[in-house]
Amino acid sequence: MAAIFEDALTNGTEARKSDTGKAVKEAALELFSIHGYPSVSLRQLAESVGIQVGSLYNHMENKQELLFELIEEAEHVLLSAIRPPKRSKKIAIKLLECYVQCHLRFIYENRCHHALATRDSGYLSQQQLEIILTIRNKQAAVLQEILALGNSQDTFSVSDVKLTTGAIRALLEGVFQQLDYCNINYTYAKDKIASLILCVVGYKK
Repeated sequence: MAAIFEDALTNGTEARKSDTGKAVKEAALELFSIHGYPSVSLRQLAESVGIQVGSLYNHMENKQELLFELIEEAEHVLLSAIRPPKRSKKIAIKLLECYVQCHLRFIYENRCHHALATRDSGYLSQQQLEIILTIRNKQAAVLQEILALGNSQDTFSVSDVKLTTGAIRALLEGVFQQLDYCNINYTYAKDKIASLILCVVGYKK
């Protein structure tokens, strides 16, 4: 009976720790995205969660590692979103349309994460940044494969796949910069950006 009681106490403690850890990450995401990573102190973070500063270290290694976890999480989510389903038909134009839609939807639905990934990744260590860049290279590879497929199907006319990939990704990322200044909804952005990208790839109807 005593062992069962001790297990129950342990499980309860672990659950509370998990809940607090989640709250710390959510608070950090909001504070970092609003004020910028360097402007947020550990005291601010602790106060927003309702715990002591020293207690933060029960839920994170340090502030920089917390930033890394948030950015890495965002990049993995984006990578999963833009990857075509394994059984999808290999039709380049359909894959490109899906890529654009998924990338834009991620930006609209994960603005805080995206703000950190695009603005604050420079505060990561070299090792952390290399991990993030590896994920981003995988994201770029998805688009490169689509463009190469379009060329092989004589649907696109892309002379430099790597350069065009960078241009398209920059165009998609640029939408985020306008969200706070212009009332651009997802549907409008998707249609307008898609039209621009079709021009960039030299789409042959």
